[in-house]
Formats: sequence, structure tokens, C-alpha cells
Amino acid sequence: MIYENVNSIPIRYCLYKGLLGVRIGLGSKTSVRKFDAITTWDELKQMNMGLVFDWPDYAIQTGAGLKILRLPALDSSVARVKRGTFDLLPMGVVEVGPLAKKYDLATISTWAIAYPTAYYFFVSKTRPELAQRLVYGFEQALKDQSFDHLFAKRIGPLLADAGLEKRQIFHIKNPYLPKETPLQRKELWHPMVLQQLQ
Repeated sequence: MIYENVNSIPIRYCLYKGLLGVRIGLGSKTSVRKFDAITTWDELKQMNMGLVFDWPDYAIQTGAGLKILRLPALDSSVARVKRGTFDLLPMGVVEVGPLAKKYDLATISTWAIAYPTAYYFFVSKTRPELAQRLVYGFEQALKDQSFDHLFAKRIGPLLADAGLEKRQIFHIKNPYLPKETPLQRKELWHPMVLQQLQ
């Protein structure tokens, strides 16, 4: 996710091909059983979800009309969702499975929230030569397909577990996405992300 800093150079190759913007609810088994039944946006807006307040996702989701509790940190958020202080934590599709295992939580299986976003490396403005080397490296990795192979190896199993193709997807806009985001380069994004932009 990105909050861009004027003192850094963003390396605009999203490490997760935009998939951190595909959010799946994480919560207690009781909450997940209840909220797996959601089928409409109006139902989704009635839920009480929580997010760490300084994550960009907080502004994106509250801006879309979702009820999001401001939380200070992930660990305390997990403890509170287990206690039932709120219903679900909407986490990225590439992180929700490992978090569910780590904290003994369940995940929503029928729907997801999705918006375009990016997760970049950032380099100090005092190191433009490092930024150039990283750009060169990413371009080479795209050209020889090693980036795609690594993505398939590391992220592919997480996507398979998530079963996105079987879910109802609630698409929302991300007004905070920088205009410089290279959305026109289709090879940089997952097909689900590209679908949101059409």
C-alpha cells in the first residue's frame, strides 16, 4: 500500500501486482459464519470492521462508506476481533491466509472487497542511482519472466487457497492512487486488478 513520501523515489513495480487491494474478512469463526451470508453492498455497509488507522486502506474504505473502527496496531486489532469488539478485519488476499493460521481465526469465503492499489519499494532521493538499478532489474525480470515465475511460486498458492473466482467482489474506488501509477502497463498487474479498471 502506498503513501508516497516527497523525500523518496517510488519504484513503480507493484510487488503483489495490485492484490493487496483485494481484501478478505478475517475474524472469529462465529463472525465469519454470520457474515459469509452477505450478498449486497448495503449489508456490507452495516458491518463493523476494523483497520489500523495509518494504513492507506482506512481512508479508502471509510471514503467508500464502510464502517471502519480506527485501530492502533495489528496485534491489538487481532485481540479485539477475537473478543468481538468489531466484526472483521479486511486483510489483503496475499496475507489473510497466513494471518488466519497464525492467530487461529477464520476467513470469509463468499465475498471480497477490491480496489486498485500498489505496494512498492522506496529509495531515498539521495540515491537515484539505486533507483535506476532497481528499475533496470525489474525490467529484466519482466523480460525474462522471472518476476512472474517468482510471483506464481510465492503468491500463487495463496490465491488458490483464497478462491477468488468463486467470490462475489465488491469493487470500490481508490481516489488516493497516485496519477503516476503505471496502470497502462498490463504486465504489472494481476488480471483481477485490471478487471476493476475497465
